[in-house]
This record gives sequence, structure tokens and C-alpha cells, in this order.
Amino acid sequence: MEPPASAPGAPRIHCGVGLECDRADARPFTAALERAAAAGFRYVEPFLYTPVQLELNSHQRVHTSSPYHHLNPDDTDPTAVRAAMSRSGLRFSAADAHSSLLLPQIAVSQLTRAIDLAAAIECPIVMSDEGPVAREWMPLDRAFDVLCFTLEPVIAHAQDRGVRFALELHNALTAEPKYLARLLQRFGPAELGINFDTGNSFLAGNDPVALLRELVGRVIHVHLKDIPASQLPCAAKSPARASASPRVTAW
Repeated sequence: MEPPASAPGAPRIHCGVGLECDRADARPFTAALERAAAAGFRYVEPFLYTPVQLELNSHQRVHTSSPYHHLNPDDTDPTAVRAAMSRSGLRFSAADAHSSLLLPQIAVSQLTRAIDLAAAIECPIVMSDEGPVAREWMPLDRAFDVLCFTLEPVIAHAQDRGVRFALELHNALTAEPKYLARLLQRFGPAELGINFDTGNSFLAGNDPVALLRELVGRVIHVHLKDIPASQLPCAAKSPARASASPRVTAW
């Protein structure tokens, strides 16, 4: 789909589709590509997932699982992926590799493998969010330290592989302007970008337009979402949204 005309000299914004839209029908990667191309899109965002098994001790193991994903870096042939993209006339805008950056033993493994695959299939950006914070026992200041600790090897690996890493504004830390500002001071523009999700920002109690104006210099990818009326009460319960009137933004 062609984007609207931009002002002379302005960065050109390309419209794509997240292949998560095929979750309900459990379409495999190649079928999802065909559907996106038939709909007129030129850019796609798949979900990359690597299973992780942790030996906690002699008594316990932890296994991750994913009910729906498009590519597993451990069993994906990059040549076949590039060929499928070429046949469909599509390009990658980014890859969703959502892990939990507050669980370093899982996130570092999953995200570095996703970055390896992204580099091999010519995908320019890999993104994740921080995951949920156990607010009942983990103070946000401690969670912030863990987040930064996990980001350091992930970002270093992304830079080594020539891939941009982006953080999606999705959970307690990234939805809180104070911690987001600290994070963007800790990691510079060449290290960490933002995937700006309009829906998540709104539901967290922020004004997406005002927040985007503050962060636009760090935004390298966008998730543009409608919010169904059924979810408006969730946003209204947020202290940051309580005094704001619902409005429609014509993106």
C-alpha cells in the first residue's frame, strides 16, 4: 500500500502489516506472505520465536512454548525465506521477537537468536518488550536495573550483526514516562530505538499523540492500532487517563 505523499525532505513512511493478523487462522509463514501481498502490502512483520529450555536445578526444568509463530531461528533456512519474500514482492519492516527482558536467562537467548536470523534474512529491526513486572514484590527501580542488564548483551549483539533493536512500549516500565526517559538516556539512539505502539500507549493511560511528539526522534517503527470500544474502560481506569476525555485521532 502506498503511503500518503510526504512534505519535501520529510522521511518517507511505508505502510505494512503485522502477520499476527493470521493468528486466528494459524496460517504458516508462506501463506501469510501470500495473503499480505494479495491485500496490497509491501512490508510485513513476522513473529520469530526460539524455544528455550532451562535447567533450574536437579529437580526442575522450564520450557517455553509459543502457540503461534512464523519462523523459528533454530530450524529456518534463510535462503528459503529470502526466496519466499522475493516471490511475493515483499520486504521486512521489522521482526517481532517478543520475549521478557526481565527474565535474562530466557530473553538473551531468544533475542540473540532472533537477531541472527534477522541478519540472515535481511530484516532491519528486531523488537521486544520488557515483559510483566511482578509489582507485588519487585520495585520498579529494581526491575529497571534488570531491564538494562538484559539489554546490554542484546544490543551489543544487534550492533555486531547490523540489526537495529527496538523496544516496544508495552508494560509497566516502558509505559511510565519517568522510566522510559531514564532508559533512553542510558542507551543512545544508535543503540536502542522505539517501536511506538499507539494502542498500548493509550491503554497504559498515556496520550499517544503527546507521547509520540516527545519520543519521535527515537521512533524507528510503529504499530498503528484501533482501540475497540470494549477496551475504553480499561484505559479510563488509568490515573493518567482519568481526567482525559476520549477522542478520536485521525492518524
